[in-house]
Amino acid sequence: MRAPSLPAHVTAHGLTLTRLVQIGGDPAEASALARALGIADIQLVMPADGGPTGAIVGVPGPDTGFGWPMPDGAIALTPIAGVAPVQLRPLDALLAHLPPAPTLLVDLAADAIAGAARTLDQTAIVLLNSSDPDYGSARALWFDAGFVELDRGILVQSSQWGDVALPVANDGNAIAMPRIGEHGLFGNQVFRYAFLRLLAWKHGLGAQTGPWMGDTVFNLPQVPVRGPHLERVLQGDDRRELSVWRERSVPNFIAHHGYFQEQPDWMGRHRTLWRRMFRLKPELEAIIAPQVAAARGDGTLVTIHVRLYLNAIPNVPLMYVVPGRWYRHWLEQIWPTLDRPRLHIATEAPELVRPMFADFNPIDLPLPAGPYRPELLDWVMISRSDVVAFANSSYSRSAVLVADDRQRRFIADPAAQACVPYDPWADRWYWQRYFQWDGLNGIAGFLS
Repeated sequence: MRAPSLPAHVTAHGLTLTRLVQIGGDPAEASALARALGIADIQLVMPADGGPTGAIVGVPGPDTGFGWPMPDGAIALTPIAGVAPVQLRPLDALLAHLPPAPTLLVDLAADAIAGAARTLDQTAIVLLNSSDPDYGSARALWFDAGFVELDRGILVQSSQWGDVALPVANDGNAIAMPRIGEHGLFGNQVFRYAFLRLLAWKHGLGAQTGPWMGDTVFNLPQVPVRGPHLERVLQGDDRRELSVWRERSVPNFIAHHGYFQEQPDWMGRHRTLWRRMFRLKPELEAIIAPQVAAARGDGTLVTIHVRLYLNAIPNVPLMYVVPGRWYRHWLEQIWPTLDRPRLHIATEAPELVRPMFADFNPIDLPLPAGPYRPELLDWVMISRSDVVAFANSSYSRSAVLVADDRQRRFIADPAAQACVPYDPWADRWYWQRYFQWDGLNGIAGFLS
C-alpha cells in the first residue's frame, strides 16, 4: 500500500533518496519500497521484542539469527543468542553512523525518537504504522523531531517540505482560530497563524482561521472557520500557551485564542517551514523585491527597528521605548566592520527617529505603488536585511524568525542596556526581559 503512494510524494517534494533503512517489519516490504523509489542501498535493522528501543547492540557478522541475512554494517536492536554484545549505544548513535545522505526510516519506535532527534538531519522521510493505536502519539513525537505528516503514515522532514499550500492529511477534523485578527496587529497575527498551522500539522488536523492581515499578504491556503468550536482562551499566560505543545493529543473543533509567541525548544527544527509559510504572494513579491534590492545595493543592508508605541498605555514596561542611544552606540561599533553598510530605519514615526541617525545616511525608501499593506515593507526589510537590531516588538521578532540563518541579529536588552547578539530559535521567554525595567513611553523613552 505504501509503495505506490510514496513515490508521488517524493516526486512532488523534489526529494532525492539514496538509502533505505527499515527498522523492523517485513524485509520484502523494504525491497518492494526500495525498488519503487529507485533505491539500491538497503539496510535492515531489527527491533527487540519487548526490549528497550533506546539501545542498540552491534552484531559482528552478516547473520542476524532471524533466518534472513542482514547487510554488512547493519546493527540489530536486540542481543542474539550466542553472540556477545560488542557495543551498547543510544539509538541516536545508529543514526549518527549512517552516511550523510537523505535516508528513509521505516517504523522507528516512538519512545526512541527523543534520543534520535539530534541526529536526524539526513533523514528525509519516515514511515509509521498508521494502524497502530499509538499512531497519533508517534506522529506528535516525530513532529517534535522535525517531521510533518504528508499522508497517513508518511512523514517528511519539514526542511524538505515543498509547498505549504498542500492539503494537510486529516480525517475532516480541525482546530480553529476565529479571532486571529483581534488583539494585536501584524506580528501578533503572524505568531497566531504559525501556532495554529503547526499545531494542526503536529496532530493531523485541519486549520481554520478567521480574517487576518496575512490573507492578502502570504501565499497560504485560506480555510474559513466552519461550524461551532469550543473556545480555549489562553491569552496572557505564556506558560499555559506553551504547554499546549506538550500535549500528545488536541481535541477536535477547539478554537484557540492567545498570543502564542513563546516557542518550545525543538521549534528550530521547523525553521524552514516557517519561512515557506510566510512567503509573499507572487504579485507582492514582484513589487517589494526590487525595493529590497535597491536598498541593499552592492553592500550590507542594516536595519534597526524602533517601535515608539505612541498610543501605548502609560507605565506598562512591555511598551516602554528603547533609548535611541542604545541603537546608536551599537551602530558606531558595528559600522566600521561591515562591507559598504547601508542603513534602513523601520519605524512607525520616521520623522521623529531619523534625525538621531542622520550621520549614518539612512536610506530614503519610498513606498512602492500597488495593492499592499503599508506595514509590510518594513517587515520584509527586517526579514531580508543582513544585520538587524530590534527590541520589544512582535512585529520585528516575527520578521527575524523567517529570516535566513545567515542574518546577524541583535536585540536591545534592558539588562545589558545595549544591543546584544540574539538567536531567535534559542531564545526562551522572550518577553520576560521587558517585564520590569526603568523605561519611558513614546518619544521621551527614545530620547532618554
